[in-house]
Amino acid sequence: MKKLVLMLTFFVCCFILYGCDASPRDNVHNTPQASSVVNESTESQVPDISIPVTTDYESGDIEYKVPSNWSMAVKDDKNYFYPPSGVLMVICTKDTTNISDSTEELYLTSIKEGVSEGSSNFMEISSDYIEIFDVKALDFIYFQDLNDVTYQTRAVFFMYNENLYQILLAQPDEISENTAFDEIISSIVFKDTNKSLDDIFSDIESEADKITDSMIEIKSGVLYDSIKSVNQDILLLESDDSLMLNIFLNSSTPAADSDLFFSLVEKVCTEADLESVYSKVSFALYVDKKYITLLSYSDYNNSDDYTSFKPLVIDDTYKDFINDLYYEYNNEHDIDKKYDDSINEIIDKYGLNK
Repeated sequence: MKKLVLMLTFFVCCFILYGCDASPRDNVHNTPQASSVVNESTESQVPDISIPVTTDYESGDIEYKVPSNWSMAVKDDKNYFYPPSGVLMVICTKDTTNISDSTEELYLTSIKEGVSEGSSNFMEISSDYIEIFDVKALDFIYFQDLNDVTYQTRAVFFMYNENLYQILLAQPDEISENTAFDEIISSIVFKDTNKSLDDIFSDIESEADKITDSMIEIKSGVLYDSIKSVNQDILLLESDDSLMLNIFLNSSTPAADSDLFFSLVEKVCTEADLESVYSKVSFALYVDKKYITLLSYSDYNNSDDYTSFKPLVIDDTYKDFINDLYYEYNNEHDIDKKYDDSINEIIDKYGLNK
């Protein structure tokens, strides 16, 4: 980790020095769209962001769009782009560090701290966590001095498929291309998610069918009767110490469907003796027979003692309702919350915050 942070700091400094000192004619080319309307005398013209003409590029497992009238260069497998002033760079670095949802923020924060320690006259302006297709990213803005010039840099860092991605825009004095940078970040598509929504649904339903095929349906017994008394439209499947309950609802509204789903989950956990047989319990929501989300519990001891995982919500119309209700019902059981509480307990116990 320390080695990676040092390398990152080196990259951040070198990219600004290379990008800002290099002549725009050295290993730089305009995109086909730009070259048809831009000549040498107008290469420094400010991009008209109100007319978002963009060109597609890729780095590692991501694709993204950059204004077409920004020149582009490639050096050491890094993509450089040239707005009217400063430089944008996209880096993809292989990193096999084992990162989980609960340690992702700590990992990204350590990178930010490495950048701050390795920069001259560093001053942080802002730092926020954002999400790119459910991938957590750090959006970080700061000042630093290079070659006696003060640069404002905006950097977005995130991990995906064992790659660390760094997208950085540095401009002298103050960033003037925040709108363009926002559009670049919002244009990011992960290659393996570059599918239509129907294709994604199809893939998930196919995987769900495979899981279902490997499990045995429960059709009788005390547990069956207690769960069916909660709702008749629940399919019970088991495998070893795992129980999956598929809850089928008829569509009402996303808000009402989500609320009913969590109410049924709570009632099943309270009224059925799940812990006597199973330590892992999952609840899948189907609305009008279409898969919506999966909620999973592990280390299940009873309705008040288990570990939960933030559900994957495939339908955007349900996403906000499912996520809000998840934290309303499961905040104390969420694995990330438990991890943070454990870290804080260690910090307090050993006085590490002093």
